[in-house]
Amino acid sequence: MEVKGRIDKICEMKSGQGQRGEWHSLDIIVMQELGSAYPKKAMVTIFGDTALAAAKDLCEGHDVTLQIDIECKEWNGRFYNTVKCWKYQIDRPISTSAPAPQSQTNSGPPQAQDHGDNLPF
Repeated sequence: MEVKGRIDKICEMKSGQGQRGEWHSLDIIVMQELGSAYPKKAMVTIFGDTALAAAKDLCEGHDVTLQIDIECKEWNGRFYNTVKCWKYQIDRPISTSAPAPQSQTNSGPPQAQDHGDNLPF
């Protein structure tokens, strides 16, 4: 399934040692429906080597397209959803350079114009 949105928050990288070796996990909060009055947020987990690459590539504010799988698991009679990302693409990175300030050609204070009345506006 494909999801498009903007990265709202990047959580800390989690890692550990399992039976099959070292693992890495990165949770990100993605905001969808950006033009809506009520945008929706979802937590997406990136796992494995993709998480290591994502920690270097992704920044808050990036517009991204995520390829995800949604799973439901039961624990103690309750059901929990997990959204896992297996591939991501940065659609629009945030701009790091500020626009150049526009220079004014007029020097000195602006000249008042006399319109024949004493109104301040």
